[in-house]
Amino acid sequence: MQFDCAGAGQRSIALHGGQSWRDTPALLGPILETFAHTRRIHTRLALLETAAMLPLTTAEEHTRQSLRAALTPADETPQAVAALATGPLPAEVDAFLRSLAHHIPAKGAKS
Repeated sequence: MQFDCAGAGQRSIALHGGQSWRDTPALLGPILETFAHTRRIHTRLALLETAAMLPLTTAEEHTRQSLRAALTPADETPQAVAALATGPLPAEVDAFLRSLAHHIPAKGAKS
């Protein structure tokens, strides 16, 4: 089994000024906390990218792009990432993704 953090590890390190917990052990806790939040965001970003392969309507594509932009603000800090990951946006993304189910044929359905 292989684990892929989808870039969340690198992003977490970058949010802490590029410092490594290996060089500064006191950063382990804060970096791990940032990683947990960043991983939550990156999971949704990956799902939004996968959704781009669906035959989305113009409105759905606009929503997808808006949610993606909201998950990747320019002014990121560990605190901002924590607020983003624990705020209402992940639930909004989840609801949007569920709303796309009509694009996926039911199992056993003939195309």
